[in-house]
Amino acid sequence: MLRCDSGIDVARGIDVTAGKVVGAGIDVAGGIDAAGGIDVSGGIDVAGGIDVAGGIDVAGGIDVAGGIDVAGGIDVAGGIDVAGGIGVAGGIDVAGSIDVAGGIDVAG
Repeated sequence: MLRCDSGIDVARGIDVTAGKVVGAGIDVAGGIDAAGGIDVSGGIDVAGGIDVAGGIDVAGGIDVAGGIDVAGGIDVAGGIDVAGGIGVAGGIDVAGSIDVAGGIDVAG
């Protein structure tokens, strides 16, 4: 187990060519700051889900070439704000249903 109470400073980046398996999960109480961006060529697989109490702020946008598959659903209590809009080149496929309790407002 790696424990570092004062934080980890990696000025030259982290290279995990062969991948890394973390059986006990990852807990980052102070958040993650990646000023140079995050590139995950091999994808991200999180069987236990992702819980971010402090929210997610991505100033440079999010680009997922391989798509996003969330079998357990997505729950955003604080709402989703996308100032630059949402573009879906391949369309949206909803097998179940979409429930919008407060309605949909399309000003433009």
